[in-house]
Amino acid sequence: MLSALPEPTPYSFRTLHHWLEDKHLGNLALIGEDSKIWGSTEEPCNYASDLIVIRQHVTMDSFSKWIVEKFLSWFHLRIWHRVKKPDIEAGLVEYEDETILRYTSHTTTVIASLLPIISTIVLYHVQDVGARLGK
Repeated sequence: MLSALPEPTPYSFRTLHHWLEDKHLGNLALIGEDSKIWGSTEEPCNYASDLIVIRQHVTMDSFSKWIVEKFLSWFHLRIWHRVKKPDIEAGLVEYEDETILRYTSHTTTVIASLLPIISTIVLYHVQDVGARLGK
C-alpha cells in the first residue's frame, strides 16, 4: 500500500526546503546524516528515493498549477499578506486546493465564454474581407 502512494511534487519540495532553511521557521532542524534526506535548495533533486506523500495534491490543469506555484506567491507577498496571516506554529500560509480550483475553474469558464463573443464582435466591426480572413 505504501509503495502505491505518489512521490512528492517539485513544488512540495521547494516549499519544504524553504521552511527547513528559513531561520524563523524550521531553522535547519535536521542536522547530521538526515539533513539531506529531503534534498536542499542547492540540490533539490538529490533526495532519498523512497519518499512518499501521505496526502496527494489535487490534480490541476496548467492554468491552476501556474496560479498556485507562481501567481499566488506573488499575490500574497505583494497584497494579500495584510489580510491572510501565516499559521503561528508552522509559519506558513495555507490556501485550500478546492477553493483555488473553484476560482480558476470560474475564470477559465468566463474566458472560454467570452472568446467567441469577442471574436464575433471584432469580425462584425472589421469591414475589409482580407482583414477578416487574416491576410
